[in-house]
Amino acid sequence: MNEVPAATRPALSRSARRTLEAFIVTLVANDRDLLDRADMKGVLDRADAAVGHFPPVFRFALRAALFAFEYLPCLLARKIMPFRRLPLEKRIVYAETWAYHRISLPRTLFKLFRFLAVTSLMQDPELVVYTGYAPALEHRLTRPKDNDEVSCGQGVAP
Repeated sequence: MNEVPAATRPALSRSARRTLEAFIVTLVANDRDLLDRADMKGVLDRADAAVGHFPPVFRFALRAALFAFEYLPCLLARKIMPFRRLPLEKRIVYAETWAYHRISLPRTLFKLFRFLAVTSLMQDPELVVYTGYAPALEHRLTRPKDNDEVSCGQGVAP
């Protein structure tokens, strides 16, 4: 399998990584059980590697969107405080306003952030076991690839 070499330079700045980390913590509502099991540096490295494979225009757009997501609360709030420094309750409300905004751009950007966060987070092997997906994942990886009749329902054929 030919893999595209990752960019030598990190695709996400330190600020963007901190914003993404705060977004992940907000997304799981600060679930300490889940966050303590996750290797957050590994999660952010996987997200950085994924963004490194984006075309340059999309990398720039993602970095600009993360910057806007981080610093827009400074313009909208009475206090000058970026997203990652807001209390968890306010971060959740702010993220929900992006998720359910009536304009499609914030909704789409929220979906992109969520996709990047969840896929990077769920690649952590310890979290896969913790969430109970290990047997299903193991089954998917070991099932015969040429048999179309085998479903992914833990080996139950239709």
